[in-house]
Amino acid sequence: AREFRLEASTHMPTEDQNSEKERNLKTDSLARKISSNHHTIGDDDAVVVTAIRLEGYFLGDARMERVLRPLEGNHVVTALHLNFNSMSDRMMALLKVVLLKNKTIGHLDLSGNFITPVGVKDLCDGLLGNRIVREVMMFFNKVEDAGAAHLASLLERNTPLERLTLSKNGITAEGATRLANALQRNSTLTALYLAMNNIRADGAIAFAQLLQTNTSLQLLDLSQNQLEDDGAAPLAEALLHSNRTLRHLVLYNNDIGDKAARAFADMLEANNTLQKLYLYRNLITDTGAELLATAIKRNEIIETVYLARNHISLQWYEVLRRLIAVKPDDTGRFDRSGVSDKLEDTSLAPRMSLGRVSLAHIDVSRREEEVQAALDEKLAKLDAQYEKQRKLLQEQAREMLVQAADDFTA
Repeated sequence: AREFRLEASTHMPTEDQNSEKERNLKTDSLARKISSNHHTIGDDDAVVVTAIRLEGYFLGDARMERVLRPLEGNHVVTALHLNFNSMSDRMMALLKVVLLKNKTIGHLDLSGNFITPVGVKDLCDGLLGNRIVREVMMFFNKVEDAGAAHLASLLERNTPLERLTLSKNGITAEGATRLANALQRNSTLTALYLAMNNIRADGAIAFAQLLQTNTSLQLLDLSQNQLEDDGAAPLAEALLHSNRTLRHLVLYNNDIGDKAARAFADMLEANNTLQKLYLYRNLITDTGAELLATAIKRNEIIETVYLARNHISLQWYEVLRRLIAVKPDDTGRFDRSGVSDKLEDTSLAPRMSLGRVSLAHIDVSRREEEVQAALDEKLAKLDAQYEKQRKLLQEQAREMLVQAADDFTA
């Protein structure tokens, strides 16, 4: 059988392009394709649909139900990308049934929907009875602390789940602590994304305690959580004394200053596991950058420390360059063997790449500002779309209540 990656852009029109009737026809066509898909294995002329991609079509519950129901009997689809489709908790109850019956779906993206703790509970019940799903993405929903508690109960069962994304979900220190405590008894999760929540220092301290004993987590993203030094420093101390598993620690935009930078420098003097440390968009000054650079020079494992957009002066650039300078070879050229692969990517260029340290160039950062502005604009548009869909669902609910009242009166 030939593989075919089902792309939404080629099968599902947007609301601006087609009428409601045509969108329904397309949805029904997709549902029929999924229903018949499991009969095509072994047919040399058949197209086997292995991934369903419906990102950003705001299909709503009615259409999504017609897509999800056939998956109960489908045994070849391995990935569901259902992000930004205006799904409510009702679809999580249906997805629970699908997960309990389907034994092939390994990747599930539910980002940008209207999933609350009620829906999270149904999703967790489905995952508990499913030993296949390895990654769940729930960025930009309404999981909150109650939903985090349901997920914590799931993680305590040591399910096969390896990657979990919960960024931008209104999770506070309470929910973060529940997750961290659950991971004390989990040996399968390798990546946890909790950016753009509100876990603050107390939540970070719970994860610092987790890192002292956890032996599976390799990536932890706590970016944009108002950690400050009181939350960041304990993470560094945990990596200094105990943890030998974490590879990537992401802490951008957390108001981290020189106090925590010193703690990370001390950690880098001894830790031989961490490969990437993301500290950009914080409050580190020349003092903290010097401490970090000195530690990086002695550390043979760390690949990159991201320091762009901190409070580091241009005058200190030459000092930093000398601290991490690579010795010239016999020809007088700088030998960068083993170092070239340690330069960070240029997606937020321009930057000065200083060996294994990246430093924002304040005077020529216009392009970086434009990139960030474009990202902020995109997120604002997603927020607007989300709010539009929320109001639409509220209006539909009001109409249903009015109709029900009229029917009762009649």
